[in-house]
Amino acid sequence: MYHQGSEKCPSPNDFLILCKRLISDLYPRINISEYQRIVSEGLSGRTVRCDFFNLIDHLGQIIPKNLDIIKKAAQYICRKVNYITDDETEPKFIIGEIVQSLKTARFVLPLRVMQAIFEDPENAKKIFHKNINDALKIFWVHLISWQNRYFLNRPAKCIINAVKEIQKELLEKIITSTESKDKDTEAYAFLESLLFPNDNVKFRLCLPNWIIISDDSNEPENEYDVISFTINKYDEVETWIWGCTTSKNIDLKRSEDTLKIQKLKDSLNQRWAGGGGIRTVQNYVHKENNYLCLEINGRQKKLSLEDKT
Repeated sequence: MYHQGSEKCPSPNDFLILCKRLISDLYPRINISEYQRIVSEGLSGRTVRCDFFNLIDHLGQIIPKNLDIIKKAAQYICRKVNYITDDETEPKFIIGEIVQSLKTARFVLPLRVMQAIFEDPENAKKIFHKNINDALKIFWVHLISWQNRYFLNRPAKCIINAVKEIQKELLEKIITSTESKDKDTEAYAFLESLLFPNDNVKFRLCLPNWIIISDDSNEPENEYDVISFTINKYDEVETWIWGCTTSKNIDLKRSEDTLKIQKLKDSLNQRWAGGGGIRTVQNYVHKENNYLCLEINGRQKKLSLEDKT
């Protein structure tokens, strides 16, 4: 993919369709981290890193007041992967009442543990030494890893409800000025990126803490709070870039973020000039007094604690 804007440049749409086919054909065996790197570096032409671990740890600590909403989404996920059958001749894991073949254990076993925790937390704690927070981490790892299975076209209502339920909890934490408000704001923006754009998206990959590495120093060159690559209903590739801040000096932070976003926009346009280009959408999430302000694709709205209910 080192064409860099040449006449032989493929279209970014063709590249992402190939990636989508790859993850579909190799599901669930594909290494998700490698897949994310291939998409990021293939589109940008740069060495890229992203950090899911801090996001997963943070989301795993948020137990919503209405946990049943998350449980319904977890049940949907488990039903969706039930078609992965085990060969009776395969060696198996046996943990408590769970029997799982070695072949599919890496993928299916965590989900079965998650399900067991949600169904009977006390019993699961005795057997697995895991709690609700661990189940939530498993839930988010799976959901975020397999975005193209859960956030394309028309996502299941239970999945959308689960994302919005956690956003409600994050909104309360951000507005009431908790110590983790910076992480809360970035987590809110990431969850929002799973929902927008929301009109028959054909490909989606959302990545938190997306960092471009300098070719000269091998050190971080620019960091983006959230970035997502999508194919919209018109078969156009879009890059949605999300900036976040809880700083009172929002103008300074916005100015810095705008320069970074413009640099990435120029780089993408140069790289894919011969293939039709990539539309870049700038979005912003910031705290202003007792409101969380969202600027998404040119539209603005303010959320308060009243919007949590």
